[in-house]
Amino acid sequence: MEITDKIVEWIKILKTKPKMVIATSNIDYLILRIYIEGYIDGVSLIVNRNIGKDITFWFQEKIDQRSSNYWTAHIAFYYQGKTEDELKAILLDTTEMFFLENPDWYKE
Repeated sequence: MEITDKIVEWIKILKTKPKMVIATSNIDYLILRIYIEGYIDGVSLIVNRNIGKDITFWFQEKIDQRSSNYWTAHIAFYYQGKTEDELKAILLDTTEMFFLENPDWYKE
């Protein structure tokens, strides 16, 4: 679970001090989404598991809605009408929630 704790800590830093992690003047939803997708893909390579796919299925169960969209794209669709700041908060909260609810996500 140590890796889960580190990921959750990383998410908390993104929530409170995003410019420490993403070096751009304007961090909009798309930039944050691309960053998180890349981070999740990198972690997936390390643990040899498609975490993005796991999060996608988990998110679909959470909202009780099926889609062919990747979970980060589905957030923008499902929560359409929300502001950029609200979408960013939802994205970060959803990412954190997955890891908190699935502390052994990296195990087969």
